[in-house]
Amino acid sequence: MSKRAHAWAAAFFLLLAIALAACGAGAGADSRQTVKIAVPNSKFIQNIETNYYARWLEEQSGLNIEFVFISETNTEEYLRLLFSSVGSELDAVFFSPELYLSHEVLQQYGEQGYILPLNAYVEAGETRLSEVFDGFHDYDLRAAMTAADGKLYYMPSLNTAQLSQNRQVLWMNTDWVKALGLSLPQTTEDFREVLEAFQTGDPNRDGRKNEIPIAASAASDATEICTFLINAFTYYDPQTSGLAVVDGRVVFTPATDEYRAAMVYLNSLYADGLLDFYNFDLSQSQFRQMVNDPRNMVGCFTSGSITDVIYRSSTDVLSNYIHVPPLAGPSGGRYAQPTTALPIPGGVITATCQNPQAVFRLMDLMLSEEASLIACYGEQGVDWDFAATGDIAITGGRAVLNVKTRLGNTLQNKHLDGIGPLVIREEYADYVNWSGMEADNEYLNGRAAVSYQPYEPKENLPLILLETENSQGFQETRRAIEAYGREMLTAFVTGEKDATSDAVWQQFVDGYEQLGLQGFIGTVQAAYDYLLEWRETH
Repeated sequence: MSKRAHAWAAAFFLLLAIALAACGAGAGADSRQTVKIAVPNSKFIQNIETNYYARWLEEQSGLNIEFVFISETNTEEYLRLLFSSVGSELDAVFFSPELYLSHEVLQQYGEQGYILPLNAYVEAGETRLSEVFDGFHDYDLRAAMTAADGKLYYMPSLNTAQLSQNRQVLWMNTDWVKALGLSLPQTTEDFREVLEAFQTGDPNRDGRKNEIPIAASAASDATEICTFLINAFTYYDPQTSGLAVVDGRVVFTPATDEYRAAMVYLNSLYADGLLDFYNFDLSQSQFRQMVNDPRNMVGCFTSGSITDVIYRSSTDVLSNYIHVPPLAGPSGGRYAQPTTALPIPGGVITATCQNPQAVFRLMDLMLSEEASLIACYGEQGVDWDFAATGDIAITGGRAVLNVKTRLGNTLQNKHLDGIGPLVIREEYADYVNWSGMEADNEYLNGRAAVSYQPYEPKENLPLILLETENSQGFQETRRAIEAYGREMLTAFVTGEKDATSDAVWQQFVDGYEQLGLQGFIGTVQAAYDYLLEWRETH
């Protein structure tokens, strides 16, 4: 998260505490203990008092749970005021995937005595959290969740589904492709020809030159088209600062000849008017509005999930698009960008909690398989059930779950909309039944995931290795390298810098060295070597 996001989230967290202080204790309706839990406001939860999952948690835990929705704030001055006023009856705070605090901020709160470490509860006996640790083999999950002071401050929200690991997929308007008698592109040159046809033809058949061959937004790595096209030349992941792994060694992609060839290609698209940088300045909301325009304006775009961009209600627009597998470049490069599941804070226990052990047990319960299924799909036997033989999964093969009611991003009263500790398990999420509709968004995402898997690199550098590295100056160097890379990418694509010039290119590479690139690579290499050793014993 950015510094601004940290402050915004931090202010939100403390607002919860102060607002709840004014709410009063509120006795339970019976002899069971009442715990007060603050949660982000959600427009998709109908009534928290009668919510099926909330009531299930009460029954299973033996607690009365009082949830209170609190709106957010982003004022740093207000944050400091709230800090000085903490002293409420708040027992816990639950977060959502859209609104949570970074590990760094949580550690600060823990050191200042506002939230409790969980180490003692984890080590006191068998817990579901320990089972999650033991069952996760991509990296040392417990170490990744442990703050620099050696303490665990939060219960996780973790999504291990393959469907959530596609960072960037190319979605193309098949209505335009059919209208112009084209084929879906397989190479970068095919892609150029398709864009030229989109630009010069009238694929939306309105008699006007209003088509946008490519829509993009640099507000997110997933919707920034340049990254996708670079991966037709060489594997490139901006989230790992351009670092990749080849035969066990950490390498820096932007310094390679293949990356240079990608810059030349991107500049040629820009020079021909096929890549419009005006679109790249769009916010995510403006970008989505452009793609969802009922006038059928956009030829292609990239995103991790098609419904991250196209509204579920825009069924006509959704039916126009299909995924295109990674493109092949002139030297045979053809890569998909995988991601590794990262833990985000799902819940914390406040220092004012009267019974932290009971709240820990509640959060630990939420990591169970049964709780996770309800949290994702609702009520068993009503909203979902285990699939029958012959049901087809959205990723192909046999379905494991038969989801009868699609509750995602809809007003519902069966789950908490991803709020709180949660584990979305790959064995279920990737094998939900297909509805049979070609325009089913989950089917579209599932088929894209299957299509992109063969093009993932043999070795993947988990982002968590960079996120949790706290050595002196590491994160500052990382931010400087990434900022320089973004600046120079724009310069090369727009022609401000000439990638065909040896002198210009050498100056570009030297710029990274001056930022401390070699030390940066060395630190990541050491972390990756440790990861390989850890995997041998787990």
